[in-house]
Amino acid sequence: MTNNIMMKKLRVAFDLKTTEISWERFLEKNVHQLSDWTKLSVERMLACSTCAR
Repeated sequence: MTNNIMMKKLRVAFDLKTTEISWERFLEKNVHQLSDWTKLSVERMLACSTCAR
């Protein structure tokens, strides 16, 4: 595997972890304002490693 591909994979993993942490913070503050469908959708996105930008 080339160095460039490895760096891209590391960046995606970092972005996903950052997104997950941000979601947890947002959820703590706004849990009462979000529908169950929204929470489920974001949790599924994070579980399957899909990084939305």
